[in-house]
Amino acid sequence: MAGHDEFDRDLERAKEAASEGPVIIMEEDQPSYVFMTYSHFERLRAKARSLIDRLSMPGLSDIELDVDRDRKG
Repeated sequence: MAGHDEFDRDLERAKEAASEGPVIIMEEDQPSYVFMTYSHFERLRAKARSLIDRLSMPGLSDIELDVDRDRKG
């Protein structure tokens, strides 16, 4: 288990990295978590809300959409 001082240093480094963009935290060579600034999170959330608002616009239920999805794995 890491000590308090070591944790503080690692947290500061992670915060500095997150100020440049989202930091992907890996577990067993797989992305598990994303650490980012709150302002970046808010921008993502606003974009998601905007997409939801657009998709719920009146009249869209009459549009047919054929989507091919590229599935990996």
